[in-house]
Amino acid sequence: MRRETAILSANNPGDLYKPPHVLSEFLDMLTGERQLSSERQEQRWNHLAGCIHCQVFLGSYLVNALNESDTPDEAKKSTRELLTQLAAIIHETLKADMLAYIDESIERGNEAANNQFPLFAEHLQSCHDCQAAVQDLQRWFKQ
Repeated sequence: MRRETAILSANNPGDLYKPPHVLSEFLDMLTGERQLSSERQEQRWNHLAGCIHCQVFLGSYLVNALNESDTPDEAKKSTRELLTQLAAIIHETLKADMLAYIDESIERGNEAANNQFPLFAEHLQSCHDCQAAVQDLQRWFKQ
């Protein structure tokens, strides 16, 4: 039952601007529109550390910010650093799905695995490291 709940929330995060998600406060922090207390910031970072939906949205926001021509160079530098840190967090979060994804792909095929783990499947399309890891583990498990 717990795994089913995790799958449902992975496929349907709900409104990312409403609790438990914290995107509105993160965007306010990034744009300088609001200062949060250190306790509140820590709560927001803790949520972000485990919520792949907020991680992916924030990553998309940061990529768009990098592509805007009127963004100052200093802001682009800090945005790149934040994006690098976020990419590492996303990998850690998605690692939890990797073995389950592989198990599903061996048992029922890649399409079923992609349907059950859509965020991980999307990540696999662009991450060569994860593609290689999945392929290596699939071969190992099949042996």
